[in-house]
Amino acid sequence: MDNAIALSLNQQFDLERTNRSIDALTDVDRLRAVVKDLLIKWHCERAESRRAVHQQLGTQPPSI
Repeated sequence: MDNAIALSLNQQFDLERTNRSIDALTDVDRLRAVVKDLLIKWHCERAESRRAVHQQLGTQPPSI
């Protein structure tokens, strides 16, 4: 994965630990729950990033 933002060593270890936990999942229902949780967190992170950028720029994010 080629990211523009470098992860700290702690983040890299956390990512690897989480990847291994996901790889170990055998229960499809549990896997679905994990994926849904990650999807929610990803969208929340995107929204917070957008809010922070607009705050720095002194603009309002578009409301949809």
